[in-house]
Amino acid sequence: MCILAQTHDQQNKTLNLLLNNQKKMTKAMRAHQIPILLCDEVRDQVSSTRTNSTSVIYTSEAGEEIDLTKIPADKTKPNKFVLVAIDKLFQQEEDLVAIDARDINTDKRITIIRDAVQAKFCLSPEELAVVWASMFEWIKSKRRNVKAKFQKKMNKSDVNKSTVDGGNRQTQALAAMESSLDMPGTNAQF
Repeated sequence: MCILAQTHDQQNKTLNLLLNNQKKMTKAMRAHQIPILLCDEVRDQVSSTRTNSTSVIYTSEAGEEIDLTKIPADKTKPNKFVLVAIDKLFQQEEDLVAIDARDINTDKRITIIRDAVQAKFCLSPEELAVVWASMFEWIKSKRRNVKAKFQKKMNKSDVNKSTVDGGNRQTQALAAMESSLDMPGTNAQF
């Protein structure tokens, strides 16, 4: 019986040593902004830091409710989850462009996306702070891309409009030249 107790104590010491080493490695990886969850931490987080599910439901101006926790997500690609959430919440791309770039982090829809990321991926506030920085850059990048797309559309429509106006001017100039050629006194000069 004594040998069995010693073996059990030795195994516990070994397991604790392994867990402490894993925690050190996790801390080092988080310092490099690589989110890692240990098994013990996952159990603790699910019970203590789970975001209230009502806080990740967005009600649009039209009255439509969108539950962001129902969006399918892959834990290895959280940025895709964020991009899909943006597409769901900003159904009109003009809404995303209309947000002032300096106030984008305080927009209600963006904060709901942040809460959904925390709930969906079971992140602690510290982990969310690390992971959210890159996700927020994806949101800003999407906004810039949509804004550039709109500006390109506007520039293209302006070019088409000026081409039509320019074509009218050319047609008018040709008509003026033809009318001057049809005049009896002007043909004698040529």
